Amino acid sequence: MDLILCEKPSQGAAYIDALGIKTKKTGYAEGAGYIITWGIGHVYELDEPAAYDPKFKKWVMADLPILPTQMKMKPTASKKAQIAVIKTQLKRCRRVLIATDYDREGEAIARNILSYAGYRGEIQRVKCSSYEASDINDALRNLLPDNEGVLRFKAQQARSWLDWLLGMNFSRLFGLRFNKNKIAYGRVLTPTLRIACLRERAIREYKPAYFYHIKTQINSTSGKFTAKVKLPNEFVNDHGGLSSHEEACAIADHLKGMQGVVDAFSETREKKYAPLPYVLSILSSDAEKIGISPTETKDILQKLYESKLVTYPRTDNRHIPLSMLDKVPAIFSHLATREDLAAIMPLCDQSIRGKCWKDVDPSVSPHHAIVPTEKPAGQLTGKEHSIYHLISKRFLQQFMGPCLIDVRNVEITVECSQDFTLQLTATSRVEVEPGWKAINVDNEEGDEDDVKDLDQGNFLPKLEQGQVVIINDASPEEKQTSKPRRFTFSSLIDEMKIAAKYVKNPEYKSIIRDEAGLGTEATQIDIVSNAIQKEMLLIKSGKIHVPQEVENYIGNLPEELALPDMTALFEIMLKGIEKGDITQEEVMGDVRRLIVNSVERYRV
Repeated sequence: MDLILCEKPSQGAAYIDALGIKTKKTGYAEGAGYIITWGIGHVYELDEPAAYDPKFKKWVMADLPILPTQMKMKPTASKKAQIAVIKTQLKRCRRVLIATDYDREGEAIARNILSYAGYRGEIQRVKCSSYEASDINDALRNLLPDNEGVLRFKAQQARSWLDWLLGMNFSRLFGLRFNKNKIAYGRVLTPTLRIACLRERAIREYKPAYFYHIKTQINSTSGKFTAKVKLPNEFVNDHGGLSSHEEACAIADHLKGMQGVVDAFSETREKKYAPLPYVLSILSSDAEKIGISPTETKDILQKLYESKLVTYPRTDNRHIPLSMLDKVPAIFSHLATREDLAAIMPLCDQSIRGKCWKDVDPSVSPHHAIVPTEKPAGQLTGKEHSIYHLISKRFLQQFMGPCLIDVRNVEITVECSQDFTLQLTATSRVEVEPGWKAINVDNEEGDEDDVKDLDQGNFLPKLEQGQVVIINDASPEEKQTSKPRRFTFSSLIDEMKIAAKYVKNPEYKSIIRDEAGLGTEATQIDIVSNAIQKEMLLIKSGKIHVPQEVENYIGNLPEELALPDMTALFEIMLKGIEKGDITQEEVMGDVRRLIVNSVERYRV
């Protein structure tokens, strides 16, 4: 009998349904020639330093470095019962089919279970990211060989080991060195704290700088409008304007009453499509705007998922597989019964296939975007209702037309003198069809730039190339540099996603960019939440503040250990393991040398 090893109970349930198995028992099911069982995510974790030597219970500089010759793992206490079920069922099977997520973590979950259970039998790999019965059965007919996933496993092992070694050694090394602070070091945590510290310093050191633009009032035979002077580069300061108010006034006075000629005029109709369905970080950002913290959003989403009301929450993929199109009528059917969606449903058209429908390779992303399932949600209350409403509304927006905006642009040349010309520019954007935006709320994703983009009383009339216009008036506009904003919980996560801008080595920027920043969708909220719980970051009135001791700690760290560059470097190494370009042993050798050299250099 074959045993299908899944990553989590919901995945196991999908395989049970796909195979039509009726015999369900505690922790597993059996039928159709299969045993199906599952982990609960990772069921083994790396052991504490004291497991290697009791002296490591205390932070002592002389005991560094901590470099075990073999890394130890222990069963997660809350998951021991399921581990026992898996071990028992493994004794009954002739072959294991690994059906965990088709990525590093999924590979490690399965292979750690098999290794610590002492399984030595045949193994094959199921490659499937869908919970659809047809996709599951197709994957079971096209099994991959065992060795196909070994390098992914070795890459995850290396990631887990290096995080442990760096954390245990550098937390103690620099914590003891700098004022005895027990501030944790982490491959992702530390550059995240550095980003928060940079913002804290920028706020503290902010001094407003003033600069000037020039706005003109234009008369034409077609109508009146406002245009801005496009200043030559040699006139513009670092802030994009004139430094001198007097100079701005002089130019404005000179322009008054002058003629200009239309160099170019264009009008286009822009289509703005709905934002793609949610992933956790984007949902958290929108939920925070209605008073729900990212930690609350994560917990509520998990509860909705466990109740089978929404799809898998810890995904980094904003697309939906084409196989789910068949489920749309059933989802629409129960969403139509919800009072909070009653006004939205008539605006949706199931025949519209938005940009969200796309099959993504499971090796790139094993899960799809967060959307409602076919199961009716019933009566939800409070914040659960709010989160489900956001998810449902975003899903429904995929079945609404694009927002249509008429855009007009004009460029005007003014000959100020025989040797000097200035160019004026103007744009107007007028919404002619709201499409999906008809149900968007201010400040939700996709709405942030719209207010400033759309026409605010400066409708641009239709003009023609060569047309003469008159500058009726001109005046300087005083501008001021903006004070840096304090991060919120969710905006710090957003900043983690664009951490490439903090990378010093240009060669590493693309790595962080391709990996969607520091951390993953599955870890970013936990990293920031843990930093807040341990008071490495403080929340005051919804804004993040950095304690002085954390600023001092980050400021004292060697820069190369605090930059996101190190995260990028290790990701290069992990990808190298996965591709077979470098061995796990070579990577871990480099990590150990880094730790030894750092301890020798910075130990007091």
